[in-house]
Amino acid sequence: DEYKSELGNVIVNCARIVPDGMLVFFPSYGVMRSCVEHWRNTGNPSIWDRVCASKHAVVEPTGKEEFREAFKEFNDALEVTKADGGSNKNG
Repeated sequence: DEYKSELGNVIVNCARIVPDGMLVFFPSYGVMRSCVEHWRNTGNPSIWDRVCASKHAVVEPTGKEEFREAFKEFNDALEVTKADGGSNKNG
């Protein structure tokens, strides 16, 4: 669990300084789900909440139709940021 916390904290720090969108890749859906669950339940505020304070977080689903919806949500968040001149959270 320590590596999950460390990884989450690195993502929090990157999310604060990386402009626009940001993608995080995992070796498998299982690892991704395990990390996201850990981040949602670790810290006060949680690691997940700290990520979401800087970026509009979208977790990739495994289903084809759900993926399309998540992809659209991510791109919509980027468009909102561009329209606002970068003042809002983004993907």
